[in-house]
Amino acid sequence: MTPPNLTNPTVTANSFFYIKDPKPSYNTCDLLELYIEVRDGQNLTKKMGGDLLWPIIRTDRLHASAPYDELIDHGNGSYNARLTLSWAGVVAPRVPFIHSAEYVAALRGVIQRQPVRFGYVSRFIANGKSEYTPCHMDKEMPFIATKPEANFSYLSPTEVCDYSDVKAGTNWYCLKPKTLPCSAISLHRGDWKASNEFFDHIMTGEEKTAWKVGIKDFAFLSNTGPVKTVLVVQAPENAANGCLSLPKCKPGLPPKPPSLAAGYYYKDSWKSNVCRERSFELPEMLKCLRNKRLYFYGDSTLRQWLEFLARSLGPTMKLQRAGKSAKIIGPLYAIDKVHNVTLTFRHHDFPIRNNWLNFHDVKFTVNELDALPGGPNTVVLFTFWAHFTTNSVNYFANRMGHIQAAVRRLQQRGPSPSQVFFKSANTRADGSKGLALADFFVLEIDQIMRTIFSEMPNVTIIDAWGMTLSHRTGYRLHPVALVLREEIKMFLNFLCKQPSQPASNGQPSPQPASQPTIGQTARAGQPVSRPIIQPVSQPTTQPARLADSQQNSQLNSQTADQPTSQQPSQPASRPPSHPASRPTGEPASQPAITPNQPASRPPAIQ
Repeated sequence: MTPPNLTNPTVTANSFFYIKDPKPSYNTCDLLELYIEVRDGQNLTKKMGGDLLWPIIRTDRLHASAPYDELIDHGNGSYNARLTLSWAGVVAPRVPFIHSAEYVAALRGVIQRQPVRFGYVSRFIANGKSEYTPCHMDKEMPFIATKPEANFSYLSPTEVCDYSDVKAGTNWYCLKPKTLPCSAISLHRGDWKASNEFFDHIMTGEEKTAWKVGIKDFAFLSNTGPVKTVLVVQAPENAANGCLSLPKCKPGLPPKPPSLAAGYYYKDSWKSNVCRERSFELPEMLKCLRNKRLYFYGDSTLRQWLEFLARSLGPTMKLQRAGKSAKIIGPLYAIDKVHNVTLTFRHHDFPIRNNWLNFHDVKFTVNELDALPGGPNTVVLFTFWAHFTTNSVNYFANRMGHIQAAVRRLQQRGPSPSQVFFKSANTRADGSKGLALADFFVLEIDQIMRTIFSEMPNVTIIDAWGMTLSHRTGYRLHPVALVLREEIKMFLNFLCKQPSQPASNGQPSPQPASQPTIGQTARAGQPVSRPIIQPVSQPTTQPARLADSQQNSQLNSQTADQPTSQQPSQPASRPPSHPASRPTGEPASQPAITPNQPASRPPAIQ
C-alpha cells in the first residue's frame, strides 16, 4: 500500500459513491453494495486506502437505519461497502466520511513520538494557602508548558508526589509543591491549554497541514450514481422468519456476528443481529433486578445508563448523590428499598480530563472491585474509553489487564459467578476532532477492550458502537434518550432470563396502556408497547454536527462529562429462518435523503 502524502489529503468534495449494479427492486434480506472512491485536491483517485468511512442506510419515514456489514478497503482509493436490507420500504444509502488517511497518519506520527499526549494539574490547599503543580502518569512531566489560574509552584521538575497504586495498575504523579505537603492535594482537572501548546510544539509542518485539512473532514459523500434510493419489498419466504436464525439472548454472546452489523433500527427500536431481543415492562424489570446490586464503573456515558435506568424503575427508585464532586465522579446512588435494588456509579480512576473535581473522590477501580461481594446478585458494568484516547494503546492494554484480573477474582467469590458487562465505546464523529479525541483513537482502544474480554466467561460486551453508527439523531459523545433506551434494553436482555412459556398467541401478555416499557419493539403487524420516553412534537433540527467555526483549536475541549450538541456483482440474499418476525415496513415511494436533510431530535432526558 502506498504511504500517505500528508500534503495531498483526501478532499471530500471530490470524493463520491454510487450503488453498484442497482436493481428495479430488492427483497428484504438482500445485500446492497456500494462503490466508494476517494480523490485528492487535483480530483485524482487516491493511490492508497486507510480513510475512515461509516456507510449506512436509512428510511427516515420509518425511523429505520443500519450500519454497514462489511467495508472492503482495496488500498487504492476505492472501497466496497455491503449492507443488509432488513426492512421493506424506500431505502437511501449514505456515506459519512470521518477521517482521511492523511489525518490518521498525522495522528500516528504524534503517537509514535509522544505516547502520553495530555496534561493535568492539581491544586494543593492547606493553612489558607494553595499551590498548583502539573500531574501525569509519567514522572517526566512533559506538559510543563502553561500556567492555570495561578502560577505553578513546585520544587523541581524531578521531585514528585506519588499517588500510584501498583495493584490497580495506575501510576499517578504530581510535582511536589514548593511549600505544601503531598497530603494537601485537593483538586484535579485536565489541562487543555498545556496540551494544545504541547501538540503545537511536537507536530511537524506536514502533520500540521494534514491536521488543518483533516479537522474539517466530516462530510457526507455525494451519491453520483443514477439511482439515489432503492425499493425494498417484503420477500414471502422471510416475511415471518426474518433474515437470521438467532438464539435467545443470554450472557456471554459476542457483541456482533462476524461480517455482519450488530443490528439495525426500525421505528427507533434496535433489532439485534446477535440474539432475539425483547422489550421490558416495569414489573419484569423489577422482578429481574430484585435483590441485586448493580455497580457502574466508567465515564459519564455509563453514568447516563444509571440515571436513565433509575428513572425507568418507577417511583420506588430514589436517586441520591454523595461527595463534593459526585455529579462527575460519584458515588452516585439509586436505591429501591421496596424491591431491594441498588445502583451505584463511580468514575474510573485516572486519567480523568474533567474540569475541577475533588481528588479524594477518585477511587481506584480495581480496589473497588476487590471490595465487592461475589455471587449472582452482584452485577458489574464497565466502560473505559473516552478519557483514555490520549494515552498509548500499550498503557490502555496494561490497565485493562489489571481490570481483567480483578474480574476473575470477583467471579471466584460467592456461590456462583457475578455477571459482568462492558459497554463498548460509542461514536463521537465530528464532535471529536482534535489530536486527543479522534474516533481513530477510540476504535483502537475499543478493539483492545474487546480482544481482552470477549472470551471471558460470564462477561458480555454491549456493542454501543454499532448502536450509535446509524441512528437518525446523529453522532454524539452522550447519546440521546432514544439510544440509551435501546442500549439498556440490550443489557436487560442479556441479564434477565427469558420467560419459559411465551403467550399463547406469540405476543406479550397485555398490560395497561400506561405501563412503562424499556425498548419499544415496533415489529410490523405486532402491537407496540408504550415506551418510557414518548416522542414529542419538537422543531426539526439538524443532527449533531460540529460547525467549521468551532474547529479552530487543536484539541476540542469537550470531555466525556461535557455534553455535545454528533465484491459480488449482484446483491446476495441472506438465508431466511428466524422465528421472530422482522418488520415489513411500507413500500411507498419516498424522496431521496440528502446529506443536509434534518432529523427530528428526540426529547432530552428529564
